[in-house]
Amino acid sequence: MFRYPPFYSYPPSFTLQPVKATREKQLKLWCDLVLSYCKHYKIFKLSVTECATWSLFVNTSIDRKLSVDAIGKVLSRLVSMGYGEWLNKEANVCLVYWRRPNEWAQLIYDWVERSGRRKSILTLYEIRFSEDTVELEFHEMDIELLLKSLQVLESQGKCVIFEGKTSDDLGVKFL
Repeated sequence: MFRYPPFYSYPPSFTLQPVKATREKQLKLWCDLVLSYCKHYKIFKLSVTECATWSLFVNTSIDRKLSVDAIGKVLSRLVSMGYGEWLNKEANVCLVYWRRPNEWAQLIYDWVERSGRRKSILTLYEIRFSEDTVELEFHEMDIELLLKSLQVLESQGKCVIFEGKTSDDLGVKFL
């Protein structure tokens, strides 16, 4: 079960504060909460409007919720801190980096080496949904984040990505 930090039970936390210094601290607290929550539940992507109804931003015990506008500001802060990326120009869907692509790349490559998969070709589907990855953090990873992570490995000369008919059909040869 996920444990919320103390500020989550404080009603003013759900209204962006007008004093800049206070708002900066508040946004940092919310960013930390979003990263912890997403890591705990293995969430890789947040839609500003969809997640507005989640317990992440709605505390029913104190009858408070963060507004959609405030959620957008929290996610914008995550993006500016390097812990997220907007996936569209409307800035309403965010890829959340509770691990950055280079960190995912290292975890994936460590798994490749441990499991003897160097010199082998795998589909992205196999990496995401294989029985061999069930216990690993990247199991069921968002396809866009997986691709970004594999592109890091490709830039390091550790893999080659091959095109497929669909994104899950993309192949990768680990070197």
